Amino acid sequence: MNTHSAQTNLLFTIGHSNLEIADFLSVLAAHGVRTLCDVRSRPASFRFPQFNREPEDPLQCHRFLMICTALLEHGISPVHIRRGGALESQSEAEDRLLVLHGFDDVTSTSLFVAGREAALRDALVLQSKDFAFRASPEAAEYL
Repeated sequence: MNTHSAQTNLLFTIGHSNLEIADFLSVLAAHGVRTLCDVRSRPASFRFPQFNREPEDPLQCHRFLMICTALLEHGISPVHIRRGGALESQSEAEDRLLVLHGFDDVTSTSLFVAGREAALRDALVLQSKDFAFRASPEAAEYL
């Protein structure tokens, strides 16, 4: 039985990694995922037509950096399906991001989390510099 079925506002995220399509679908089915939405900026691949990138840690993907923060504002709780089918809550992913950028003192397990929101904003900006989607200069000409 899916342990998350009682929570109706969950939304799972998943990176495709380099799984075969049957294995990928099996991981989704194991967590009770019935609807899949592809949010990749460039959903194409020559080598693996069903996927297009190296193994996608949520911290290095626009789904975490841009989409999940907006979902939280609407009361939806993202849950990231990681390599091997392991689940990571948005809060756990945010804690990893905070630690990655030196904000260990405001993780959700810290005694004093008063500065967590500001530190999380700063960590997201730092992470976005390397991993957020950027349109090519050629695409900007059409805007």
